[in-house]
Amino acid sequence: PIRLTKRGAQTVLQIELVNAETGEVDVTLRGDLLYVRVRDFQRRISVPDSVAGREVASARMADGVLEVTFEA
Repeated sequence: PIRLTKRGAQTVLQIELVNAETGEVDVTLRGDLLYVRVRDFQRRISVPDSVAGREVASARMADGVLEVTFEA
């Protein structure tokens, strides 16, 4: 599952990546597509217009969930 929430002025995208570890995940935003790569697997996620074009402020893994925070 993928969840998009607001935390203050920032937008946070949460993606369940059950078998992934912190050092195995790479996140890149290009326009309205977020690319998430875990080892040899890559997934493209279309982000809403409200997030497209913003910079990724941070990305972290915790308990099998990737949390990507976008700048306000």
